[in-house]
Amino acid sequence: MVLNWEFLPLFAGFVIGFFLYQKYMFRGGGVIILPLLAIYFVKFPLSFPKLLFSALITYGALEVLYTRYIVYGRRLLYLALVIGMVVTLAFEDVLSSIGWYALVLPGLFAYNLHRENNSTSNMLKSAILLSVTFVFLVCVSLFSLYMV
Repeated sequence: MVLNWEFLPLFAGFVIGFFLYQKYMFRGGGVIILPLLAIYFVKFPLSFPKLLFSALITYGALEVLYTRYIVYGRRLLYLALVIGMVVTLAFEDVLSSIGWYALVLPGLFAYNLHRENNSTSNMLKSAILLSVTFVFLVCVSLFSLYMV
């Protein structure tokens, strides 16, 4: 069985995400989002800022909807996905380079950041853990890309 180079960063992201959640209750944008963003950062470096920008706009919209209206749970997740898709559609080249599944990433990332922000954890600790985990997964992705 031949494994693709993306397997190692995905697996590392799942394991790290599991342990960070068990130890610190850190969601970090979801267990799948950070490894996928690291892979896309390595594979499509020009599209990555657009995905991140879409996630930040989606996050801001979610915060406004959450504070002004009684929207939470599954409804908030669906709103995050729809808003993320609409914002990402504004960047046509993201879809042409990454594909249709890039539409889901900003919404999922924004929803999980919203849940992290509204939990009992410290946002500074979350930002540090998110950054360190992302950099580590980018390094694992680069290692995997060039060694496998």
